[in-house]
Amino acid sequence: MVTSSTSVYNPLKGDVKETDFDSITYPYINCKRNEVEYAEGKRLVEAAILQKFNDINYICVRFPFVIGKDDYTGRLIKYIKCYREKKNLYVNNIKK
Repeated sequence: MVTSSTSVYNPLKGDVKETDFDSITYPYINCKRNEVEYAEGKRLVEAAILQKFNDINYICVRFPFVIGKDDYTGRLIKYIKCYREKKNLYVNNIKK
């Protein structure tokens, strides 16, 4: 399981679709973590999994945020409900 990020989308927009970033065709390069920015690192790890290690079972989860065990915002529950009800997720401020 790869913990990816919605940062893979460039540009990140409110109506992003999973297919807006294609890990299979993204140019993979082997590099160290500190040699690329965060978003590029997430793109490259997904590309590596799909292009170099495609013989293993995997899942890449693109979380829109990272939270701790005490999520006082309720965002995670909101996203889970939207997923279960097959509703679109909207981000009203992509710069935060």
